Amino acid sequence: MDNIPYSGVYGTEIEIQNRLISLGEVNITITDANDTGCITTLTVTPPSPCSTPCGLTATTFDLGCDNMGTPSGQDDTFSAIVTVFGENTSACFNYTINGVTEVGNYSTPIILTGLPANGGDVTMHIVDCVSNVCVLDVVLVVPEGCGTGGCELVCPDDIMAVDLGWGCNQISEVFNVQTSTNLTGEPQLTGGCNIASIAFVDAMEENTTTCGNQTINRTFTVVTEAGDTFVCVQQIHFTDNEAPAVSCATANYFDPALGDSLILYPVDVFECVATIQVPYPQVEDACASGWTVYTELVSLNGAVLYTLEPTDVRAIPDVPPGDYYLRYFVTDACGNEAESIDCRIRVQDADPPVAICVSGLDVSLGAFGVSRLYAEAVDNGSYDDCDFDRVEVRRIFNRDPATCDTLLTPVYSEWPICGY
Repeated sequence: MDNIPYSGVYGTEIEIQNRLISLGEVNITITDANDTGCITTLTVTPPSPCSTPCGLTATTFDLGCDNMGTPSGQDDTFSAIVTVFGENTSACFNYTINGVTEVGNYSTPIILTGLPANGGDVTMHIVDCVSNVCVLDVVLVVPEGCGTGGCELVCPDDIMAVDLGWGCNQISEVFNVQTSTNLTGEPQLTGGCNIASIAFVDAMEENTTTCGNQTINRTFTVVTEAGDTFVCVQQIHFTDNEAPAVSCATANYFDPALGDSLILYPVDVFECVATIQVPYPQVEDACASGWTVYTELVSLNGAVLYTLEPTDVRAIPDVPPGDYYLRYFVTDACGNEAESIDCRIRVQDADPPVAICVSGLDVSLGAFGVSRLYAEAVDNGSYDDCDFDRVEVRRIFNRDPATCDTLLTPVYSEWPICGY
């Protein structure tokens, strides 16, 4: 039990005594002394607590501020009366303020004096003298104006950068740039206090979204001539309200007739259609926002032939030869939509047909010593990914047709007027 071995005798009761109910269930593993394979496990569930829980409450009364007779707020103190009440407790309690522990009695007022005011509110931690689980924290609030030497800090208003003409790509012109306070403002002190120095430190607030909005937390530290220090935070918000800049993906072919570049796609092997792998457009966003793109395949006359949602696989099957536009609609993560852009593409059968001829063809001469040979008689299964425009055949001359002399360089006859 609890990783501590005990021994017992079969048939004899074993009592578990003085175990804290708050520790929860007890798991007991029982193993025979002579046979370690003879083992069982027992779980004992404790009863509900039989003691009534304690309860602590407290009242406080503000006795005011003591400026210690100086204009500085650094030495200001304040006083308060605290009365602690207990139910189902012992007769006393311990209380700790600023690391110093004292003893008090329930229902008896405690006068607290000399509490430092310039460090903010003071916490009084109370623990019952007997039960260390019977606790209470009382916050003693510094009286208004105490610890400030009568001064009050007025922080500059939060700023929307767009109102000052700043875009989110201009954060570097503001972040920790001292002269930026000429536009964003500086803290002011009321109460006739004179400022000795003002300094600030900027920190970027974490952005947990893909939208490019950014916020600078500017922490000002102001010191008075009396030596009092004041701190406040101004926020400068940079919002992404600009659409991303979109341009076509890199082209791989320049068409001199068009005077422009485009993306050229070959037809699929043994097919007269192409499967287009659709590239993303080139997108630049000044605020580094994420973006999505909706894509359409459009004919040259504007008809929408195919659409791709932002999450679709970026491929379009069975596109016949011809020219088309890929039309892109880009929206950044802040909801700014760019103007659509059309990027020209072309599907083309760029591979020449494969000619296969009948070899060893015998041709018989007619009565006048001539013969006709048709292209289909020579074709032995020529093929092309797309349909043939025409099939023609012509003659190669190794001898001069007029003199029958051997030609050093063979010549070809003209192509026939028509093929098939």
